[in-house]
Amino acid sequence: MMGIDGQDPAEKIQHQRALENLCEEFPEVRERLPELYEKIYSELATDATIRTFISIFISRELRENLRSRQGLNS
Repeated sequence: MMGIDGQDPAEKIQHQRALENLCEEFPEVRERLPELYEKIYSELATDATIRTFISIFISRELRENLRSRQGLNS
């Protein structure tokens, strides 16, 4: 399996920026975000034929998951 680090430079930059934005938005789980991001990436990238928007889909899914967790904890 090829992870985010094995992608072409432009795609890798997209993922890095998406992860940085998520870290700013959810600093309380900053340490776990790379692992969570990679997990969703591996699920989505397997079947993806067009990879341009994968970082957007990953970010969206992570935000939804993290916000629902925050809602449960409040």
